[in-house]
Amino acid sequence: MSVLIILVLSMATALFAQDKSNRSSKAFSLCGSIAYGFGMGGQLIDTSKKIDNQSTLQEKSGKYLNYGDGFKLELGGIYKLMENLDAQAVLSYNAGVPTISAVYENAETSTSFSNTYKANTFGIKAMVLPRVKIFDLLDMYTGFGIGLYFASLSWTYSETTVKGYFTTSPAIAFCGAIGVNYPVYNDLVVYGEMAIEQMNFTVTNILNAKDGKLTTYEQDSQANNIQPPSKIPGSNVAFRVGAKFPIF
Repeated sequence: MSVLIILVLSMATALFAQDKSNRSSKAFSLCGSIAYGFGMGGQLIDTSKKIDNQSTLQEKSGKYLNYGDGFKLELGGIYKLMENLDAQAVLSYNAGVPTISAVYENAETSTSFSNTYKANTFGIKAMVLPRVKIFDLLDMYTGFGIGLYFASLSWTYSETTVKGYFTTSPAIAFCGAIGVNYPVYNDLVVYGEMAIEQMNFTVTNILNAKDGKLTTYEQDSQANNIQPPSKIPGSNVAFRVGAKFPIF
């Protein structure tokens, strides 16, 4: 929350700051970036266990899912609304949510099996980017906006051929950012950024990879056998590097 307050205060300051940088006079730029996101919180989805031949539990570790973890790719455009204010729209794809593997081993019964979960997210994000020159040295910007994200997750169980999955409702994300631009040439600007996304994905269906059973979740269902859905976080802090290419 404190980070978001800082971003909002920075945005307000930037709106009234005079931009003295030697930016390109072109109003529209293409932009692309890569980033790595660190999830804030996680939903327990499985547990790894290791049991010895005396039925003693040797190891146990929970496996947590956050859709915001991992490598991210963004591609989009930036439009110069005024001297110190830009608007940005990007397509975002989280291509590298780390694979989660939960392994169960029991030496006494010679039993061993595993569950593997693979997830990704994609969506669109729109932000406004107030800019400000700091001491005539740094061309900085803040940003705030919203995004619409979709998530998918596949689940495989080592003892069956069933392809399990989680389905979720689309998530609205509240986005913030702070970054710095570095003009390399008139038609090339590189930038570094710290970004925040706050969102949760509501689970609607789970197909169990172990037995092929489909479970449906509803928030206000009157049926006794339908449970309310859980929420899997996608909130994350990401560190991003990218480039902007003024076009016209």
